[in-house]
Amino acid sequence: MEALAKRIPPSAGVLESIDHGSCLLETGSYSVEGIAMHLSWLGVDFRVHEPPELIDYIAKLAARFRASLPSHPA
Repeated sequence: MEALAKRIPPSAGVLESIDHGSCLLETGSYSVEGIAMHLSWLGVDFRVHEPPELIDYIAKLAARFRASLPSHPA
């Protein structure tokens, strides 16, 4: 959490430690697109709990990125 806390200013949200390997970020924005981009720029794995609009947007974005990759034989 300490490394992530250095990258997230207090004005961007509240970062709370859950355990040794995870934390919770409560944040907001004028758009779900903005939150999605900021989460991707953090360079860490994350899970979105809410709002449903953000979850839907990230799912659509993930599908768009998957579709942009070349096909690889199994």
